[in-house]
Amino acid sequence: MAKSGAAFLPGLRVAEIVSAIANRLDIPVNIMGVPGMPAISELFAAGCRRCSLGSTSFQLAHHHARKGVHQFSLQGQTASLFNHEPRYPTMNAALNKIRA
Repeated sequence: MAKSGAAFLPGLRVAEIVSAIANRLDIPVNIMGVPGMPAISELFAAGCRRCSLGSTSFQLAHHHARKGVHQFSLQGQTASLFNHEPRYPTMNAALNKIRA
């Protein structure tokens, strides 16, 4: 029988349940970020090893792209089309701080 390298439990957002599952498994517990979940630091403290954002980053990027195109096409404003903050190193540093 093949052994999994981790348990991926999307939708799990209760720290006590994360802790109970993590304490019973010999593999890491990974979750997916969802609305209404506690601070990710609380879930990491409960035993979560990794938190995926799924398609959230794409959805966020799409929202900002639509907003920028809308401002350009209706108002002639270009600022939002060329403001690409945060840059990758900034974003990676911020995500690494969450894990620390």
